Amino acid sequence: HGPSSFWGQVADPVFVVAISPYASMLASRSASTPMDSAAIDSTANNAGSHEGGRMQYASKVELILTLVGYAVGLGNVWRFPYLCYTYGGGAFLVPYLCALACLGLPLFVLELGLGQMFRQGTLGVWERMGLPRLRGVGAAATVSTFLVSLYYNVVITWTIYFLGRTIGGIVSGGVLPWDDQKPGFTCPMTLLAVRNDVLEDPHLIINKTGFFNPAYSSDFWCPESGLLTRDSPIPDGYGFIDTVPSRCPASAAVSFWETEALQQSSGLDDPGGIHLGLLLSHTLAWLLVYVCIFKGVASSGKVVYVTATLPYLVLIIFFFRAITLPNALVGVKFYLEPDFALLGNAEVWLRAVMQIFFSLGIGFGSLIAFASYGDRRSDFARDAINVSMVNCGTSFFAGFVVFPVLGFLAPRLT
Repeated sequence: HGPSSFWGQVADPVFVVAISPYASMLASRSASTPMDSAAIDSTANNAGSHEGGRMQYASKVELILTLVGYAVGLGNVWRFPYLCYTYGGGAFLVPYLCALACLGLPLFVLELGLGQMFRQGTLGVWERMGLPRLRGVGAAATVSTFLVSLYYNVVITWTIYFLGRTIGGIVSGGVLPWDDQKPGFTCPMTLLAVRNDVLEDPHLIINKTGFFNPAYSSDFWCPESGLLTRDSPIPDGYGFIDTVPSRCPASAAVSFWETEALQQSSGLDDPGGIHLGLLLSHTLAWLLVYVCIFKGVASSGKVVYVTATLPYLVLIIFFFRAITLPNALVGVKFYLEPDFALLGNAEVWLRAVMQIFFSLGIGFGSLIAFASYGDRRSDFARDAINVSMVNCGTSFFAGFVVFPVLGFLAPRLT
């Protein structure tokens, strides 16, 4: 379990390309500051204690679930399906898997190996490698992780606020806060372009609903892209008509999200005030973080049994709901239909590399920290491969949850 076996375990051709600059520096340092295996093993023997050692996860399962919970997130559920659809459909998997094999997986193995071997976080690992001047790299990674944690907790704040308003609406009378039937909400006026010869027809708009009469569908005109405005160049023989629909669930949801949840202002020059509901939600979000980590891995290792597995349960439920919707297969076709011509575009490959780094969470130092609390004799290379496969598999599976819903909505939004 010494340094030589560590490099031998991970020195496959792809990995050597990624770590060769650091390997040479480490080798030169080792000659002047040797680290014998007995010294390192003494650290491993003290793992789990609080004196002179480092705490350790109670089981291998806790470490794996921690790594999965760290890697799998919004980037898998929303960002990957969007990128796959935008940059070639099924063809996007080619640069994505290449980026995983050549960059993501080697660096994932490297970070887990460093943490497991040296039993230090992203700051201390450089000192143990005999490179104290590079501790600034660890400091930069720590600051980056801190900043990311700040805005991620804002997302959790929105979730808590949304959940609280939902429960409050159900308890108070059954009307959800984003429902278009909520008291005080009025649907915005809708602008339509219709032929002049039916513009004054009293049957054109159904008075009870405010919707246009389907019998006149062929008499309406819509722009090829974007929304219709009074500045839109409409064809000759057409005129504008305004109507206020009685139902507008999408507009009501957008209005609730922008004005009540996000509390959007006109710009940075108008910060607005403090919203009590969001303040309480934000406070609760940080309290939940504290409850999860206040005992270190002793508490966080137990929390991941819920936080790392619950998203998969929800995804599976949504998957079966999505594939049973009408027109679901149309959405799946748009998701997977390959366009190999886009593989010649450098931006497609750049997006694939960015997604791998974004999704696996490499470069933040968190993986080094997680692995430093694991069993020193664990097969970290196999762990990295398994977690990477779970992460990328989740991304691919999430597309079958998102796009059937889009296929269902497409004819209703047209």
